[in-house]
Amino acid sequence: MESTADLVQLLSTSKVVGVRPVSPRSLSLKIALESGDRAAFKPLRKSNRSARWEVAFDLLAPLVSAGRTPRAALRRVPLAQLLALLEPSYPELATSLRAEALVDGKGYVGGAAIEWIEDLSPTRFEGEKGKALLEAWLSPNGKTADSEHLAEAASRMIVADYVLGNWDRFSGGNLFEDAAGRALWLIDNNGAFAAWSDRQRDRMEGQLASCARFSKSQVEHLRGLTEGSVRAALREEEAKEIVPHLLEDAEITTLLARRDAVLARVDALVEERGASQVIVFP
Repeated sequence: MESTADLVQLLSTSKVVGVRPVSPRSLSLKIALESGDRAAFKPLRKSNRSARWEVAFDLLAPLVSAGRTPRAALRRVPLAQLLALLEPSYPELATSLRAEALVDGKGYVGGAAIEWIEDLSPTRFEGEKGKALLEAWLSPNGKTADSEHLAEAASRMIVADYVLGNWDRFSGGNLFEDAAGRALWLIDNNGAFAAWSDRQRDRMEGQLASCARFSKSQVEHLRGLTEGSVRAALREEEAKEIVPHLLEDAEITTLLARRDAVLARVDALVEERGASQVIVFP
């Protein structure tokens, strides 16, 4: 798969011909498409519609210079088709899907179809040692992009996750390096945009506080971010009318407030230490 408009079209329309669970405890599915490609499918649930946030994160990632994210698109799949493919091998999952999935009046399950990325490597940022490594890289005297290619990607990730509200990056299975070890893939982004608990807020504030060096182009993108540009990025997927909105008004307001908090930190550090010591990545 390639990250193109054609890929989004494939994710939206190519017939589902095979289904299996992503993990035993998850309602998320790995689907085989008639095109020969693979994708993840996260259905909207009766209890929550967080799958919409996968699509919103992908669409807004370029606006906040997040880095690499799997392409994602809203789509509908007939519940009967999914059940027929699941029940022979995964009857318990089929039962859970029937009970939990949000089904429309025509028998379709809406959800997010997400590009399946191959050839991923575990990131160096997992666990306490990984957290300490990340903080050291992004400290005032940390790694440069010339000495460590992932330093810039890590800074962009910390900022983008803060702005888009994704508190769940380091719980495992949500962050990978590409096969060459030169870029980060930000996976499983349906933890974004929700209101933070006090514990989540403390975590996110701590992550932002650990980042003392930033990307010039990312800061410029954030300064240019507006409510209008956010809504415009979401408009085409919302036109499918699978969900009323990819982001609610309050979620967009919170996103922009978090953007303001990042820029306030950047400006304060620049005043304290000088732009050349703070805006160090392209």
